[in-house]
Amino acid sequence: MNLQLACFVSPHGFGHATRTIALLQALQKRIPGFKATIFTTVPLSLFQSSGIDYSYHPMITDVGVVQRDAFTEDREQTRAKLAEHLHYAPSLINQGAELCRSCQLIVCDISFLGIEVGKVAKIPTLLVENFTWDWIYSQMGRDTGFEPYIEWLSESYAKADFRIQTDPVCTRISCDLHCSPMARRGITPPDRIRSEVAAGQRKIVLISMGGVAL
Repeated sequence: MNLQLACFVSPHGFGHATRTIALLQALQKRIPGFKATIFTTVPLSLFQSSGIDYSYHPMITDVGVVQRDAFTEDREQTRAKLAEHLHYAPSLINQGAELCRSCQLIVCDISFLGIEVGKVAKIPTLLVENFTWDWIYSQMGRDTGFEPYIEWLSESYAKADFRIQTDPVCTRISCDLHCSPMARRGITPPDRIRSEVAAGQRKIVLISMGGVAL
């Protein structure tokens, strides 16, 4: 039987999806013929050039932080979205469990939803993270109204069967594996990139500001 994985990916920017793609591409070299079932609202186009055999199911897998721009979060809207998402979470969990019945492992890139799906479907779960949302909310200060969500999410993340932390990690804890950053291998030749950005032979640093929900 070929390995079948489910992946629940946070849609907060592109970084979680590209990390998941990097993981799946590495697995594909070791386990040819496996198939991934991907749950996220990250645009489908990001996965289409990955070379992975996958199916795509648009699903809101977490809320993250509602942001006005790359630097400014909207705490009130974030709390409102959290309340709404957790209200509908039971139906999403049941839906996900049904779609994952044939999978042998559920990979979660900081999405709590996949962990809960795994518990319902009795499928092992792997949490991949360099931070989790309970940690993010805890940095917003005391008496901000996030306390119930922090507690709930902490309990949910603790249910993961396996945990990988990737550098740079926000809070290093004891887990199954600490590793270097996961990134997709480049497919565009460096000379072409230098030409397109008119960099010549100068050393350049690209700073990408993400954090926008997709």
